[in-house]
Amino acid sequence: MQNHISEHSFQTQRLNMIEGQLKPNKIISPAVLEAFSTIARENFVPAGHKKQAYCESKIALSATRQLMEPMNLAKLIQVASPQKTDKALVIGSASGYSAAILAHLTTEVHALENDKDLSAHATTALKKTGLHNICFHTAPLTEGGPKHGPYDLILIDGAIAELPETITSQLGEGARLITLFQKKNQFCQGTLYQKNGDNLSSLPLFETEAIILPGFEKAKSFSFAA
Repeated sequence: MQNHISEHSFQTQRLNMIEGQLKPNKIISPAVLEAFSTIARENFVPAGHKKQAYCESKIALSATRQLMEPMNLAKLIQVASPQKTDKALVIGSASGYSAAILAHLTTEVHALENDKDLSAHATTALKKTGLHNICFHTAPLTEGGPKHGPYDLILIDGAIAELPETITSQLGEGARLITLFQKKNQFCQGTLYQKNGDNLSSLPLFETEAIILPGFEKAKSFSFAA
């Protein structure tokens, strides 16, 4: 009985997230709203944080990793306009929530994570979704997933200070990349990139704070004294 009550409570919280966080912030895509309504976010957070699964803030997954706020994740995904025919790559998939959302919206998702504990959590959580179009890979995040590219959509699920060519080269023609790009003032800017020929355009979306993903820190510059 208690489990049933808890499940009902989470369903109510999920609906409240849609109505109170996403829709007021111009998340209007029916497909995106359906994905966020369907995927049980509580399965992708640490056991001690399940009560906060649908809060408006980030949730700590480890000392250096966070689960992005639902609103910001929804903004990024909506502007990238996922299609059912898209092949997607999630870099820094962590506990697997964003990968599950994209798997609901696309045909194939490759989820890359360098933390084995987070990957194990993601694999367990995925089994509860009924989704069968996600492949999890454990490797350094800056490698991306070249073996399975090119991709129509890449989500770097966290902040970056640099966008390596090794990642952008895995974008197909017309493909989109969404992430949080750290600016000079330490704030991060939600950004949409799109590849057209040899050109990679960028569109700033919103400002937030986030932790830089491993390997995406700004390269240190060295100066030599005369």
